[in-house]
Amino acid sequence: MRELFRLLNDRPVQTMILGPMISTISMAIAETARWWNLIQISPISFVPGLSDKTKYPYFFRTIPSVTSANDARVAFIKHYGWTRVAILARHKYYFYELVNSLSNDLQKANITVVASEIYQSRPVQEIARLKERNVRVIFAFGIYDDLRDLFCEVYLQAYYGNKYVWIYEQTGELWWMNTPPIDGACSVDDLKAVANSVITTSEIRLREDNITTLSRYTTAGFVKAYTEKERQLNLTSDPTYASFTYDSMWAAAVALNDSLLHLPMGKQLENFTYTDDNMREVFLQRMRNLSFEGISGTIIFKDTGDTRALRTKFRQYKDNAYVDLGYHDSLTSNFYWQKEIAWPGGFIPYDNLRIMDHKLTVSPSVLYIFSSLSGVGMLATCVCAWFNMVKRNSKIIKMSSPNLNYLILLGCSLGYISVVLYGIDALQPSKEQLQTLCKTKMFVLSLAFSVAFGSLFAKTWRVFVIFTNETAKKIVISDKKLLLQVVLFILVDVILFLLWFCIDPVKIVESEHSPNKANMEDYILNEYVWICTSTYAHIWQTVIYALKGLVLVFGVFLAWQTRKVSIPALNDSKYIGFAVYQVMVMCLLGVPPSYVLQATQQDVRYILLSICILSSTTSTMCVVFIPKFWALKNGKVTNQYTNSMLQRNSSTTNPGSKYGMTTEETEQ
Repeated sequence: MRELFRLLNDRPVQTMILGPMISTISMAIAETARWWNLIQISPISFVPGLSDKTKYPYFFRTIPSVTSANDARVAFIKHYGWTRVAILARHKYYFYELVNSLSNDLQKANITVVASEIYQSRPVQEIARLKERNVRVIFAFGIYDDLRDLFCEVYLQAYYGNKYVWIYEQTGELWWMNTPPIDGACSVDDLKAVANSVITTSEIRLREDNITTLSRYTTAGFVKAYTEKERQLNLTSDPTYASFTYDSMWAAAVALNDSLLHLPMGKQLENFTYTDDNMREVFLQRMRNLSFEGISGTIIFKDTGDTRALRTKFRQYKDNAYVDLGYHDSLTSNFYWQKEIAWPGGFIPYDNLRIMDHKLTVSPSVLYIFSSLSGVGMLATCVCAWFNMVKRNSKIIKMSSPNLNYLILLGCSLGYISVVLYGIDALQPSKEQLQTLCKTKMFVLSLAFSVAFGSLFAKTWRVFVIFTNETAKKIVISDKKLLLQVVLFILVDVILFLLWFCIDPVKIVESEHSPNKANMEDYILNEYVWICTSTYAHIWQTVIYALKGLVLVFGVFLAWQTRKVSIPALNDSKYIGFAVYQVMVMCLLGVPPSYVLQATQQDVRYILLSICILSSTTSTMCVVFIPKFWALKNGKVTNQYTNSMLQRNSSTTNPGSKYGMTTEETEQ
């Protein structure tokens, strides 16, 4: 400050100030020089606070502020689709401003800043907190010794690797990494292991194209001339920072030169005084309108006095060296990539555990297995239908009511079809398709039971009525009457399901999601199932189960009452008892577990249900037709039938008529 006041009191009058280099001194100079209408341009002062135009209205700089690369940092995060980051910075005043500025810019871009941590020595607790919160993309800010301590602690807490991305501002080359921390907690190799998870950012200080700048130098020509001058003066310095100083001098010269055309008539630069607001405004406007190609890049200033044209380079540490990846141009807001990032795990890390919604269905392989078994069952029903048709003139087929046998086979076929319908969600139908299938499969299964067991019990009911008739009056029950009984069973199902679907519509709902880590580091599977239900589904199901249970009880009663009828062609009572027993056992094994098992256990539930349906359906078909196959094969039916007829009524001319069957039914 003493030197500033010396210059202000000496002659000639100063027109602009170039420098100083240190940010804190620049802040003091800029806050004071404004009262003398002096415009200041600094090559190296980088602290963010100097962008505050209320305090430093006439300050400009050619070096980017530490916050200038925020656009590139935010763009990099968005480029990889990350939405969750943290910031970790050393306890320095300019890093405070950087953390606040970067946090605001990230949040404006809808990127969540999970935590902003400031550390004073080794960041033990800070890293532990970030790790606990599962932050995987971290911005780190510090200088040489700070980064050594940071990398060492990251290594000690195993907070690096293919799951993590560390992004830090490169403040120099690799020499600092070749020296371990003072306390010896980590080796150089440990630091380099962490560096493999690091991406660095830095401003491009020397332009990398071959453009001839306003000074008529290319970058190569400037470096050569600068190095030669250093040699002549016996000095050593970094030409990359020299580019900012060189461009600052050119900026001041160009602005003053352009001002000559805009000064009031008769005024020259040497006419400037510290109280001349008009000339100051001309100088200020010329600085703001500057645009030329400099050694560090295109020189254009924002309203804040910061350089607008910034190219931020991204690099990766690999094989003991930094590898250039590309750069972000703030003028075009685009990336220009030279090389893909070699991610340690071979894939782009995720910024958090990924929650994947996974709809659980029956496994296709399980569906195919039971569909195949159902196909075999369908083939068996076709064989039985063929047998029923071919042997329809046989006494044993005639007297067992072939028409009802067809209905039994139809019911069995519907049962086999329902097995496929209950596993069809393995084929991933849409929600609308599944809603239709949901109604269909419930109705088909209920219909299968009604048709198969309704027909079977109708046959038994006829035997029961005939053989419990204690009057001399002949009772005739035709197949048409029995078919009407089966139709009645079907009508009950139709009415019941119509009432259900109309009064209490069935819909598809998503079950509560069940998180499942599934042994994966980067994913949580949110498992759910589509459930077919309605508001009062449990009531409707109870009614259906109760009705089917009553039918089974009625069937058992009929089977018991007709157990002593000695005509096998008419009486299936013992076989019906076995079929009912099989169905009841399967219901006890299948229905309760379907409510106990979790909805996520789709395969187990489907397997249990399919086994119950297949075994019940197949056993029903077997008890009806296998005895007939066996009897026809051994030729026993004729003797059994003749002996029974003689014992019951030797005088009857039409044997079947005594048992409620017409001549047409026994002979056709």
